[in-house]
Amino acid sequence: MAVDLSDEVSKTLGAAFFTFVGGSVLYGITLSQVNQYYKIYPEDSRILKATVAFVCLEDTLHSAFSIHLMWSWLVKGFGNDISQAPVIWSIKVCAVGYLHVFIMLFVQGVYLSRIYLFTRKSIDFGPIARAITQVVGGFLALAAVIVFLFELQQAKLLLDFASGAQWVLYFAFGVTCVVDIGITVGMCFVLHKSKIKIKGVRAASNIVLSKIIIFFISSGLLTTIIAVVYMILYSALPDVLLFIGATFSTSKLYANSVLAMLNGRRHLRYELSKPHDIELLSAMQFQSQSSQGTSTMSTSLSPVEEKGVNARARSLSDAHRAPCPVVRMESRALASVAVNPESRVAAIKSEPDQDGIEITESAAPIAGAYYPSWAAGTLEPEKVAFSKYDIIWFCFVTPNGVAGIDWEDGSKEVLRRLVAAARSGTNTTRIVISMGGWSGCHWMSQAVSTSSNRAKLCDGIVKIINDFGLDGIDIDWEYPNDSGSGNPHSPSDSANLLSLIKLLRGALGSTRIISAAVTHMPWKGNDGKPLRNVAEFAKYMNFVNIMNYDVFGASDPPGPNAPLENRCGTSKQPEANARAAYAQWTKAGMPASRLLLGLPLYGYVSRSNAKKLSGSFGPVQETGLFPIAHPRGPPSFIPGTGTMPAGDLSHLWGQQISFNQLLLTGVLHKKSDGTYDGANGYTMGWDDCSNTPFVFNQARTTVVTYDDTWSLFDKAKFAKESGMGGCFTWSLDQDDGVALQNMILAGLGKQQDRHRQQLG
Repeated sequence: MAVDLSDEVSKTLGAAFFTFVGGSVLYGITLSQVNQYYKIYPEDSRILKATVAFVCLEDTLHSAFSIHLMWSWLVKGFGNDISQAPVIWSIKVCAVGYLHVFIMLFVQGVYLSRIYLFTRKSIDFGPIARAITQVVGGFLALAAVIVFLFELQQAKLLLDFASGAQWVLYFAFGVTCVVDIGITVGMCFVLHKSKIKIKGVRAASNIVLSKIIIFFISSGLLTTIIAVVYMILYSALPDVLLFIGATFSTSKLYANSVLAMLNGRRHLRYELSKPHDIELLSAMQFQSQSSQGTSTMSTSLSPVEEKGVNARARSLSDAHRAPCPVVRMESRALASVAVNPESRVAAIKSEPDQDGIEITESAAPIAGAYYPSWAAGTLEPEKVAFSKYDIIWFCFVTPNGVAGIDWEDGSKEVLRRLVAAARSGTNTTRIVISMGGWSGCHWMSQAVSTSSNRAKLCDGIVKIINDFGLDGIDIDWEYPNDSGSGNPHSPSDSANLLSLIKLLRGALGSTRIISAAVTHMPWKGNDGKPLRNVAEFAKYMNFVNIMNYDVFGASDPPGPNAPLENRCGTSKQPEANARAAYAQWTKAGMPASRLLLGLPLYGYVSRSNAKKLSGSFGPVQETGLFPIAHPRGPPSFIPGTGTMPAGDLSHLWGQQISFNQLLLTGVLHKKSDGTYDGANGYTMGWDDCSNTPFVFNQARTTVVTYDDTWSLFDKAKFAKESGMGGCFTWSLDQDDGVALQNMILAGLGKQQDRHRQQLG
């Protein structure tokens, strides 16, 4: 029936139009958030990814059907009395129908489940959680949905539905308000109780919790206000149908709320990765595994159990009595940037030990790398692909004769640039300072020999972490109770190292990283033999970085630089491979999850006519191992003028060569599928016994043993499947861009391995 539009109907159409426009804007925000989610959290489980995709699909269908409804009202039905408009299919399916209420019910269910999961183990919160999730939330919401949809399905005209089912609309709007308020109050109550239960927590910790509380208040309050406003409009003007405007925007607010909750995890991890006297991370559950595993995702805080709190309080009390200061809360700000690992290292959980010290541990494999200060000349800090690394170890600083810390010329500025770049944008890479190195350990034994020296050294380390806004310390001592490159040493070195690590843990708190670069065997004890029990070290350390390289060096016949295993049983150094290192360290009591496998991005050039690899004829130490070292200084050869003939490595016989130098010198060339092949007379070879690639050129009497995409993938896969904490490389500047790192990530299950899928 064509009539002139009354003022009342005009108001109805105006409200519908403006809320439709607002809903369209919110849909654009939904798409932006979905895009951001898939970029930032590629390691989330399939279930969680499917959930986000489902929310996006629902919101997309809601928008599409809303367009159809507005087309029917404003274009196709122009001039008609909307109050007499039939309840068309797009209304039932979307605008005020199934999709609309389903999105609201789904999002409310997510929040209610979070409250229940975080409080089910608590005596204080259990009854409240059950009341909110089972009675106030679940039953009421479900009942409202069923009644509302039933009445809508029976309606023929909009006005008849509005005037004939008033109690249904009041009930639906009312339940929405009650559930949203219940969720908001319940979550805020849980978080507030978490704050007051943690005795002695710093103000900064409460600020973090307060931010989370504000988020839940804001998201719950917004949807509640909209429900209340439209319920008032319906009560005052039931014939005008202004309440219909709620259908175009409310469900999209719910969708964006849950997406914001998911996307906010990284920032929350950063906030919570800052050290506190009593760490809050034990109250967090941020776990994210590859698609092959299960996943538990939590986005709020649960109460800290009293036992853990009391234990940490005791340990912190001891730490405060120590002469080494704690890390300042504002340390990151001093890095001239506005962190996990994950975390941070993405995905963090806390694991208490019997002494009450809690250290953070990654739920997903770690992908890390060393970045030496001299690398800035070939790979500027700002050009590092931080998204490929959970941790970067910057090296080196060195202890001096008075237990102080020395820097190499220019390294401070390089570190500042690296930290600034790592903290920019959405990067979450953690930066750890490494102390020592092959030729940087001369004073290490003396620096830890007495309690006063250890306190001074700890003081210096903490100052560096504060001044540069760093995430921890790596002790690259090569080696305790061993001469290494000719260093003074003592039978008590390992015991003193443990004392230093305990002191550092007390000062740095539970979220800072403490790691150590080691050989295939545990540190030497006072008897000169590898320690048989390193469980005490495991209580205070995040990672033990196994340097599985430099095993054979350059020799004739050549041997593998970084063997995965001794598959054939013919190695003259059976203790020196990845599998053996894993067995030796875990047997000594170091959890596999604390072990990181070192992967070299370089090889050795040998003067040899060999066509296959053999055992080592290089120098052998008391342990039977070739000296393993993190060098101090750039490689001896940096490609420059290009005057050497392509493939000529005679000037590098007996020395290391980086993977990218193999390309620059024409020994390797990159194929279109991303793999590499020999060039300029070099033939590819593969040693099955150690899982090592090599190239040889008999005309040039040259053999190069190294690691490529295949061998690195296999080692990373071994690390993941054996339960190790992950992998690291020495060093990231020697990669061909990120080609090798991509294969390491694939082996760890952190990203897809495309060219390996193609080649089988």
